[in-house]
Order: sequence, then structure tokens, then C-alpha cells
Amino acid sequence: MQHSDKEKLFWLEAIISGAQLGTWIWNVQTDETRMKHKDGHWMWVRDSAKVVTYTDAGQPEWIAATHIDITEEKNAQQNIARLSKISQTMPGMIYEYRLCANGQSSFPFCSDGVTGIYGLTPEQVADDASVVFDLIHPNDLDSLKSSIIDSAETFDEWFVEYRIVVNGEEKWVTEHSIPERNSDGSTSWFGQLIDTTEEKKQAQA
Repeated sequence: MQHSDKEKLFWLEAIISGAQLGTWIWNVQTDETRMKHKDGHWMWVRDSAKVVTYTDAGQPEWIAATHIDITEEKNAQQNIARLSKISQTMPGMIYEYRLCANGQSSFPFCSDGVTGIYGLTPEQVADDASVVFDLIHPNDLDSLKSSIIDSAETFDEWFVEYRIVVNGEEKWVTEHSIPERNSDGSTSWFGQLIDTTEEKKQAQA
């Protein structure tokens, strides 16, 4: 009797389930494995192993190993990838700006739009936002910093306009974001920044 591919898959899954066999998919390049949990869902784990004893013939005998659940990490990576694709359709840049209790600030996430506005890459601002503040117009820098502090204290939505100077060119930008306190005491703002230079010129004409 001939079975369709769908029927074969059904019986294969039934056999595996009935025999309580473990199944997994393993990427030998990254030591990351996708394993099927006993309750039926799939999870990602990272393997780490070391040979601790050898036989008299020099062959591996005992191995000490660990499995670390990295499912949340993988899900976060996938969400960031999706967000990056969505951000490519939006004007300006979307971002997470983070201010630590010690005053250190960064952009853990920002879209590629940062290049068109600031002439910087996401990697350049990921750990240190000072390169962005270096481009703020001197006459607007103090008021910008004050507005950030006020927003961090009140948790009000942050809306601000200011000027930046990139390669000698003065631009107007507008930001709108929502603050959120993190468990480590830092504050993150999630929002969007757009170039409003042309709108300002038209308003002043």
C-alpha cells in the first residue's frame, strides 16, 4: 500500500512520540541546537563541551558538556530583524535611546536612517551616544539635555525640536519618543527622529 508524504510524516511523528525519542537540529558551525521539548515545543540551546579524559589509545572517553537555553535570545534576534525591515519603510530613524544612572548614554537600537541624518552608522552609536551629541548645535545643546532629564523624571512623552550640524550643514530635526524605566535603573526612550529642515525653511519663507 502506497502512503502519501503527508501520511508518512504523520506516522513518523507518531513513532517518535510513542517511543519518546529526542529529536534535534544542530548547527555544527555555531554549536547552536534546536531541540524538541518533551511537551512538544521547539527550543534553541547552545552547546559547550570539553573532553576531560582519554583512553589509553588516546581516544576521547568522557566529555563534560552543558546545554544553555537561548530561545529568548533567538526570539529577540528575530524580532530585531523584523523591526529593521519595517524601519526601512519609515522616514528618518527609529531608535531606543538609553540613559544610564551614571550619565552614560547609547542607542542600543537604531535604524539605518541614522546615517542619512547624522552621517553615522548604527554600530557607531550602539555603545556611546556622545558622537551624536557632538553634532548638536551649540545653542540647542543645553536645552536638549535639560529636556531629557525632565522626561526621565516625569516619564512624560518626549517631543523636541533642535538643530544639528553635519559636515558644515545645519539641519532641523524633530523627535518624539516614550520613556520607560529599566530594571537596572537606566531609562530608555523608544521613538522616531525625522529631518524637518525643509518644513522649517518653508515656514520661514
